[in-house]
Amino acid sequence: MPAGSKLSDKEQGMILALKAVVKGLREIERLIGRSKGAITLFLKDAAAYNTKKRTGRPPKVTHTDIRRLIRTASNSFLSSRELVVQCHLTIKARRARQLLATCDHLRTCSDQ
Repeated sequence: MPAGSKLSDKEQGMILALKAVVKGLREIERLIGRSKGAITLFLKDAAAYNTKKRTGRPPKVTHTDIRRLIRTASNSFLSSRELVVQCHLTIKARRARQLLATCDHLRTCSDQ
């Protein structure tokens, strides 16, 4: 069975106003003309209604971690393992080398 259309901003405001006046769910349903399920879903978490949920696995290394790794690598002569330890990262040395390889201004020992 297909899902109905999302509640408009006007309908959302009406639901919140009627709920504030302590109207029952059935009465709100009758006044607005929307299903009980749609109204309950909105009232459960009005702030998160109509927003996309984040999908997928979160990254193990954040953008902040990558910047910190690159900054530390450009200011020192440490191995990739030492960089991971010094930056307190939860990645392997191989992943650190992969991240550093994307940086144009850094050169490895094999590049020289």
